[in-house]
Amino acid sequence: MMKRKRVSNTADFKLNAVEKANEVGNREAARFFNVDESNIRLWRRNKTNFENCDRRKRADRLGKPH
Repeated sequence: MMKRKRVSNTADFKLNAVEKANEVGNREAARFFNVDESNIRLWRRNKTNFENCDRRKRADRLGKPH
């Protein structure tokens, strides 16, 4: 199995994925957006963070910039 390249996603992308997951479920939304199912679960838990920030920004990234 090949590893996926790490990418950062905008708040808008994550909110769209969460809305899709609410309609069809985590696994189907993960396939539709080509991300891991665990990311969908994490984004559903952190939905309020994405709603409160600018939708064009890379939302909820971890770590400090170097």
